[in-house]
Amino acid sequence: MNLTPDISKKDQIAQYIRGRIRNNYYPAGKRLESVRRLADEFNVSLKIVTDALADLEMEGLVRREAGRGVFAEQGRRLLFVFIGGDIESPYHYYSPGVEERAKERRIQVDRLSLAFIRSNAGRNLARQFRRDYFGIIFDGYYMRGDEPEVAFFRETGLPVVLPHALTGDNDTTPFMVIHPDFRKAFSDGIRCLYQHGHSKIATLTFDVDDAFRGYTKEEYLTFLRELGCETPEAFLVQTRYAENAIAAGIAGLMRKKEKTTALICVSDFFAMYAMKAMRRLEIRIPEDVSVMGFCGYPGGEALEPPLSSVDMHYHDAGRLAVDTVCQPDSWFGKSAADRVIITPHTIIERKSIRELNRKD
Repeated sequence: MNLTPDISKKDQIAQYIRGRIRNNYYPAGKRLESVRRLADEFNVSLKIVTDALADLEMEGLVRREAGRGVFAEQGRRLLFVFIGGDIESPYHYYSPGVEERAKERRIQVDRLSLAFIRSNAGRNLARQFRRDYFGIIFDGYYMRGDEPEVAFFRETGLPVVLPHALTGDNDTTPFMVIHPDFRKAFSDGIRCLYQHGHSKIATLTFDVDDAFRGYTKEEYLTFLRELGCETPEAFLVQTRYAENAIAAGIAGLMRKKEKTTALICVSDFFAMYAMKAMRRLEIRIPEDVSVMGFCGYPGGEALEPPLSSVDMHYHDAGRLAVDTVCQPDSWFGKSAADRVIITPHTIIERKSIRELNRKD
């Protein structure tokens, strides 16, 4: 086998052995050549072969037995436990990344709903999962730790990864969590508006206490003041996520004597309803009010005008979840600090925001 420089040697060796197993060159139960012989065959170090075999073991394609060698297996699968939800759910945007990366790694993914897990959880199902799966990707977030699925997943003994977790989910569960730095991402969206000349920035968010992407309300208002924003309390709109409620909130904001020049929204879906309400009020975007969303919904680019947003890179998080569940040695069973991956975010500037001279 000739190794190419474009892909790591470990991944190429794993792919080659994987192909031999899939093609029945190594049928189930057959012992593979020794690590040393494989290293000689591929002209690589023993460590590279050992690491490749470790990846294949996580996929359930080989079984390593001390003193006996490495044996081919039928291959266990990856379980994707989903909650789903409406179009607003991040599940719809990171799950294609899960499927894409699993296909690249030649991993079969089975899907089960959380409702099924909760209805059938027990020792028999846990044993079945241990037999059939090497890991679990779970569409869970904002975990208290006392949910029935947490205890069940513990019983399976399998590594579990949350691709769209919230800050602190690694403290309340034994799972690996993947999430952006929400607080920094939201503040970067506001800084973008401020750098474009806006100091009268309104905020549209949920009518709950923890509605400011990692800030308390007091911390958030302090941040705005220290940044240089004017009277942020007057431009704060907290409302239910519903089109009529958001429309009422926008109408109230626009009736204020002090006029805002920019609006940041807690999500792109809040922003879409806000933009619709502004059009009805004949408020021009961005000429009268610039609008910034949050999350990076792909449909935002098709709006009129195209919506600026803070992109959370959900698709990449889905891909990362697959790679992470396949390599649990560095985090599975470890402390909460070892079970978190902070993902990057990107400001996407489109035509919904404009440059403003602060004298305007």
